[in-house]
Amino acid sequence: MQVKKLLVLIGALTLLAACDVGSAGKSTATAAATPAKPVEIALTEDELKIANGNSNAVAQILVRKAILSEMKANPFTPEEIKVLDSAKENLEIEFYLDKEAQKTINVSGLDVEVLKVYESNKDKLENSDPEVVMPQLKQALIQQKVGAEKVNLINGLIAKYNLNDILKKYVPQATEVPASTGTDGAGTAAPAAETSAAPQESNAATPPATTETKPAETTEEKKN
Repeated sequence: MQVKKLLVLIGALTLLAACDVGSAGKSTATAAATPAKPVEIALTEDELKIANGNSNAVAQILVRKAILSEMKANPFTPEEIKVLDSAKENLEIEFYLDKEAQKTINVSGLDVEVLKVYESNKDKLENSDPEVVMPQLKQALIQQKVGAEKVNLINGLIAKYNLNDILKKYVPQATEVPASTGTDGAGTAAPAAETSAAPQESNAATPPATTETKPAETTEEKKN
């Protein structure tokens, strides 16, 4: 009789334990399904000063902070970090070349040149507002000069580091390193040979390139 009572008690305890495990599993699943409460986003005093009451500026900062919050909650994989590092390096290379190229350009001295371009294309720009087109022509001319100067900078680096000779060590059939080599996944520096931005006016003519560039001399050419 006591044995029977003991078996009944054990069965009851087992059933109770099973119910507890089931309840715990449901609680865990519910917790996993419930998204974490997002971090509260607020602007700092400095950000408010920068926005200066502009609703678009405030909205952009808020969206930016929301994206950064999501990025922090969902970190990048090691492979994604490598891609980002490469992209950052390429951006730094372009930033450096642009910065150095702009040092050689006298922006204030381009007005006469811009006027000549405008006069040469006056028939194409007769329906355009000069006050709108002239700044666009000037910006396009600046970009062309920056692009040409970037080529000059790269040609200088090719000569300085003897890159033509080094290239032939790795690729004997190669002739020379072109200054127009593009930036690729390996992080090779290389802006386009010319950079020109056409003015936004559909009838506005892009000024012709004013700087002629030549590829770096090969070692053989230097010897001759």
